[in-house]
Amino acid sequence: MQKKRDAKTGRGHRIALCGMAMALSAAVMLLGHILSFGEYFWYFVAALFVDLPKKTGDKGLCCLGSILLSSLVCGFNYVYLASYALLMAPYPVVKAALSHLPKAPGYLLTVLFWWAGLSGIMWFTPMFFVQLSAVSNVQVRLLALLGLMLLSLGIDLIYRRLHAFGKQILSKVMFRLI
Repeated sequence: MQKKRDAKTGRGHRIALCGMAMALSAAVMLLGHILSFGEYFWYFVAALFVDLPKKTGDKGLCCLGSILLSSLVCGFNYVYLASYALLMAPYPVVKAALSHLPKAPGYLLTVLFWWAGLSGIMWFTPMFFVQLSAVSNVQVRLLALLGLMLLSLGIDLIYRRLHAFGKQILSKVMFRLI
């Protein structure tokens, strides 16, 4: 009988942690939307909350819920939410899903994720000073996409360490308060 109670308590703890992480992530996104400066800082902190659950499925649910809840509280401002929804929120899920792969293929797939996210942001929004879908010259588009691929090679190395450091700090603070 004790085993069943422990299993239910573990499941309840996972659900509570996922719900708390999702709500805090959306609250951080709302705060960043209201303050309207330092957007990538707010995306980064919100993504750290998405990374709190242990299991990949829980992270995926937290990511999806966080994006939907952030969309609701930020008034469906797609220019503000694009970087969060295409890059920062899915990063912990992608990282957890690829953690079982060997180092080189996992790195290459993560770089591909960064490239796809950055390309999507540049294509659909004018966030990086130019919106690629509005550029009529094909060579400029291809050059920009190639530049993003080169940028993605370095971003992953830097962001992985920064994310791990931020998650370590957040976990110490969060679980000391609980």
